[in-house]
Amino acid sequence: MGTELADPKRELRKEIRELKNSVEFISKEYDAMKKENADLRASHEALALELATLKVRVHEDSLQITAQDQYSRKKNLEIKGVPQNDKESLIEVLSKVGEAIGEPITEHDVEICQRVPVRNDFSDPNIVVVFQRQQKRDAVIRKAQKARFNTEDLGFASKQLVYVNEHLCPKIKKLLGMTIAKKRELNWRFAWSIGGKVFARKTESSRAIQITCEADLGKMRDTTPVPS
Repeated sequence: MGTELADPKRELRKEIRELKNSVEFISKEYDAMKKENADLRASHEALALELATLKVRVHEDSLQITAQDQYSRKKNLEIKGVPQNDKESLIEVLSKVGEAIGEPITEHDVEICQRVPVRNDFSDPNIVVVFQRQQKRDAVIRKAQKARFNTEDLGFASKQLVYVNEHLCPKIKKLLGMTIAKKRELNWRFAWSIGGKVFARKTESSRAIQITCEADLGKMRDTTPVPS
């Protein structure tokens, strides 16, 4: 009788012992998984911080490269809208531009003058001019933008506006195009570039906003009242 009672007790103690061992094992596994999860979270946060730092560095490097690219064009301007012909002399064209805007341009002012391809095959190639001095280039741009002259002023039979602007590097030119598109979308009045930098302004009395990258377009808000 005693032996019969002892066996169930031993079995019960054995089961309790095994259960205790199982609980301890599971507890240790849980603690290990909890620690591993904490380590992974810390590693993820460290990697996220490193990625954010790298993004900032890449953005800053990109801005610096773009600034250097634009700086190399500080003596350049670009003329758009002048019809092309096989016998043209670009120096003579520049001389007529100078007469039209009231800022004489001679061959001694110019280092390089040439046509450059444009994306639209139906448009005449733009004229890029590299001046000997930046001051001369700036004077030409300033007077040309005030004069608002056309091809008739240059001796052509046609009458279409001629545009004289800074020679922008591809990245800034693209950014200016995006800013102009945003300006139209939001009914802003002004979008322009000066000194190789892009700006936008909603009205004549509004504060000018500098656009340094695509993300900055978010600074332009549509404040036009919605019709009721």
